[in-house]
Amino acid sequence: MTMQQFEGPEKKLEIILTAPDPSLRGNHGHRWNRVVHASGAEIISQITTEKLDAYLLSESSLFVWEDRLLMMTCGRTAPINALPEIFNIIKKDQISLLFYERKNLIYPHSQPSDFRKDVATLEGFFPGQTKRLGPAKGDHVHVFSAENVPMQQSGDVTLQLLMHDMDSTLIPFFQKEVVHTAKAADRETAIDRLFPHMKLDSHLFDPVGYSTNGIHNDRYFTIHVTPEPESSYVSFETNMIDTDYNALTHRITGLFQPAKFTLVLTTSNDAETIKLHHIIPKQVAGYDLTNEYHFKLDCDYTVTFINYAKLDKGTLL
Repeated sequence: MTMQQFEGPEKKLEIILTAPDPSLRGNHGHRWNRVVHASGAEIISQITTEKLDAYLLSESSLFVWEDRLLMMTCGRTAPINALPEIFNIIKKDQISLLFYERKNLIYPHSQPSDFRKDVATLEGFFPGQTKRLGPAKGDHVHVFSAENVPMQQSGDVTLQLLMHDMDSTLIPFFQKEVVHTAKAADRETAIDRLFPHMKLDSHLFDPVGYSTNGIHNDRYFTIHVTPEPESSYVSFETNMIDTDYNALTHRITGLFQPAKFTLVLTTSNDAETIKLHHIIPKQVAGYDLTNEYHFKLDCDYTVTFINYAKLDKGTLL
């Protein structure tokens, strides 16, 4: 697969435990290296807080708390292949919920599996529910959720902004021969000023590509940029709870100026976080809302999915 055909959209695997397990933290005996290697990626670097370990990968990121883990990988990787190694660390009866997410891909025929095959593998471990979020012939996300030990979750929030075809003038800032270092990319794009209270770990790939993890306490954000002109893609994700997702969405999309993007908000159904679905921006300057979906998953989570497309200049009146 050439660099011009690198698959930017990630596959995501998240596991939530029934109770915190302090032994989950730390990379003793390089066990998380084995997990990541099994998916087809490698660990590049690591940063930590008192509550969170964040690993930057050759393809995206891994986050580990005492009560959960989240792994997202791109390219031709397969995070579900890491499950046997994960089960060497976490016992199956410790698992409350398992989520697997896979966005529609740019080059699906280059992948070693598709969502249907992935689900068949997952159901070999846990029976679950599948949903397609979004239109079949447009940008969409497939989700598999399995509730192994039912538990009431609270305060659980994930916001994703999945952006295609960023402004071409930004592409050089993610090319090593132009900016040379990750810190220069952070500075030139103002990524280092998005959340100045967060500890940042960034990497500029050779010849192109960029990833960063930012963490503070138990909160994170992550950005991954695939800057190939033929299929540029940027993903942003965070678990920060914000009372103004409108401002956050404008800040991120204003930075990358994508031709189209998808917003996905996933929350537990407790009284406080469920309110966040009512403050999702329905109007984003310069964009038209093209699709909007709301789903309640069987595992007591709610998802809002919205597609936006850049308005033609002639309609910006």
